[in-house]
Amino acid sequence: MATFDADVIVVGSGFGGATVALRLAQAGRSVLVLERGRRWAPADFPRSSVEAERIFWQADRPGWRGPYQFAVQSDMAAVVASGVGGGSLIYANVLARAPEDVFASPRWPASIRRDALEPLYDRLLDELGASPLPAHFNLPKRNRFRAAAAAIGEPCYDPPQAVTWAGDPGPGRRSCQLCASCELGCTFGAKNTLDLTSLSTMERLGGSIVADAQVTAITPAGGGYVVTWRDTMTGDLARSTAASVVLAAGTLGTLDLLFRCRDVERTLPAIGARLGQGLSVNGDFFGTIVNVAEGLDAQHGPDVTTILTPNVREREHAFTVVAPAYHIDAMTYLAAQGQPLAGPVRLGAVAWRALEQAIPKVFDAGLVRGTINVPPEGMPDPARMTNVFAIGRDNANGVASFEGGRLDVKWAFARENRAMIGRMETLLRRLAEAYGGRYAPLATWEIFRKPLTVHPMGGCPMGSDAASGVVDDHGAVHGHPGLYVADGTLVQSSLGVHPALTIAALAERVAAGMIRA
Repeated sequence: MATFDADVIVVGSGFGGATVALRLAQAGRSVLVLERGRRWAPADFPRSSVEAERIFWQADRPGWRGPYQFAVQSDMAAVVASGVGGGSLIYANVLARAPEDVFASPRWPASIRRDALEPLYDRLLDELGASPLPAHFNLPKRNRFRAAAAAIGEPCYDPPQAVTWAGDPGPGRRSCQLCASCELGCTFGAKNTLDLTSLSTMERLGGSIVADAQVTAITPAGGGYVVTWRDTMTGDLARSTAASVVLAAGTLGTLDLLFRCRDVERTLPAIGARLGQGLSVNGDFFGTIVNVAEGLDAQHGPDVTTILTPNVREREHAFTVVAPAYHIDAMTYLAAQGQPLAGPVRLGAVAWRALEQAIPKVFDAGLVRGTINVPPEGMPDPARMTNVFAIGRDNANGVASFEGGRLDVKWAFARENRAMIGRMETLLRRLAEAYGGRYAPLATWEIFRKPLTVHPMGGCPMGSDAASGVVDDHGAVHGHPGLYVADGTLVQSSLGVHPALTIAALAERVAAGMIRA
């Protein structure tokens, strides 16, 4: 019998990877987590944009090991996380349940329905210490958002957030200081991020984490797998072995690995032909409301306080809206970027792809610790603006492929989802009027008509065999026993809500299947 370094290697440490790692450790399995990013102590999160290399993660630039990666494909762009804890480090803390009717889509297997996920949702919310923003906090930005929603006759609610609002969260941490820096990395440790919860518990149970470990290949060997990884600090290659491997590197990272191993390295040749199909941006659509009637005091509270859930006749048209508003330095920086545009501008594919390198450089001009560049004359007043973020149900028709040595995505998103975008923009304009302000979509949408997402999902269709899917309904990869997927690639359709809780719930199912096997 082969001797392995661990029973299970988990690639990635976000909501999928951390959940699987914890459950397997609780079941007595030896677990090794490989994470491409670094460990972040609360005090280490960057606040200065002149240190762009501390904000952004770029594989081809030594020293660029920040918590954010900005990735641009042919027909979409995505902002994804890097670091021990994955997306939990920089998300808005929102843990929302997916609507029941989402799972009625034929893309979902009959075994996955909201009622089956309900106990998993409950367990995760409890373990992550999630609860809504306390009602007694008097926050102008929440008050104004609720008032605007009421003015246009739409309902809203305060969702559970993985935040310690009061009390003692533990050594080296403080409860929420209402500093509105959630998506920049909480310097107080008030966020109940996965490194401080699930992964910490896993380590206490004997599991281990190797940070700065970029996985480059997965090869069957000896009844298990050899996982090759590169130390992102030294460039050295290393290999670890396990009986089973779980890919949870985030949607783009997992798809990249699967394509490389199937089509380039040819170590996983049996992966199904549908790999990369069914990609979604979760209907993400960003905009800004400027020149609102009164100051929003954006720096007090979490980034997101409340979710608006518009009344719609057809549930497949449902979407949600939040108003992320950050601390005043960040809002000033956003104001300085010149939104809204003065008029229509159109640039081509070359300019679009150049954004991957250009966006980090843009940061060099703004947000400086303790000080801020003054916005140019005529730019919006940062105290009277808010971002708006709609999450809809796109048709999940994106197709990922591997071209020119990298992952790419093709999708006629704007044309295929015109009705969804129209519905969302109509409501966002109504909301802006209720604020007494003016709405503008994200500048990149105005220029390129391509989506920017923080929720790339899909790409591993579920099916009964390799002809109908890449994985089964418990994330097992067809044709390669002991290989599993447990992250956003398992999400079979757009959810129309923040997806973190559902990704973790699907990972619970993966872990349960592995434990039973």
